[in-house]
Amino acid sequence: MSVVIPAYGVASTLSGAVKSALQRSDVEVIIVNDASIDGGADVANQLTLDKRVTVIHHTINKGPAVSRNVGLAAARGEFVLFLDGDDELIEGALEQLTNAIGDAS
Repeated sequence: MSVVIPAYGVASTLSGAVKSALQRSDVEVIIVNDASIDGGADVANQLTLDKRVTVIHHTINKGPAVSRNVGLAAARGEFVLFLDGDDELIEGALEQLTNAIGDAS
């Protein structure tokens, strides 16, 4: 599973969003830093201490749609979840989603 997080103006909440996405050992998190000017790039870079986190940096702001598409292109998981940088997943959310997908197939 891949979680793509477009990030602009979310330096204060990005860490919580990423940590909520790292609930499972088999997840990859892709942060697309959309030329943040609030220190978000530094926060994102620090989060790569966890090897499951990758950061893609834009040098100019391209907007959330482009950031999501860039993250999607980089994703390697069988499934992709988009999560905004100011949101957090509830505990067990990824497990529930993968179970629901499995039940639907």
